[in-house]
Amino acid sequence: MERRRYSAADITVLSWDDAVRRRPAMYFGVDRQHPDLPTRILTAVLIDALHLRHGEHRKASAEIIADLCFTVVDDQTRETDERGDPKVDHLGSLLDRQRWMQAAATALSVRTVIEVWVEGHGLRQELAGTQPLAPPREVVAPVANGTMVTYELDHSYFTPGAAISPSLEGLDLHGEWCARYPMAGSVAVRDLRPEA
Repeated sequence: MERRRYSAADITVLSWDDAVRRRPAMYFGVDRQHPDLPTRILTAVLIDALHLRHGEHRKASAEIIADLCFTVVDDQTRETDERGDPKVDHLGSLLDRQRWMQAAATALSVRTVIEVWVEGHGLRQELAGTQPLAPPREVVAPVANGTMVTYELDHSYFTPGAAISPSLEGLDLHGEWCARYPMAGSVAVRDLRPEA
């Protein structure tokens, strides 16, 4: 029996958004039909906000605005361009390609609003999926350094009734790598939904 040869015609190239939407478990640990997917997305974004690449911890907070809408704020410092502005990165957006979970959550959102503050200078941008709707525009920075991202997750993508869990007491944001670094960071989560 002759084996079929594998060729370039067998390769499908997916956009970032399509890759995340087809295989959310690769990023969030559960598939599209799992009821915990919205909570896993929030958790992954918080882990990303709390931990620097080399292991140190920062401060982060989250506000749950609706069942599939939340905002995460952190105090991480971003790279800047030659003018000192926050560097534009993934697809001409303010998304930081080093922060995969931030970008993966954006791929599952119908609307994302991101603000980045560097040395008191702020930029704001709105995205549909990971596609910028316009170039970043200047805003007043409320703090010297940090990022604030509001995600409106795509209701049509999730199973009916999907929602961020109202019970987040056991939220585990640390892994075995955290033991090597001082726990100077902190996370605060506020649920602003009326029933919370």
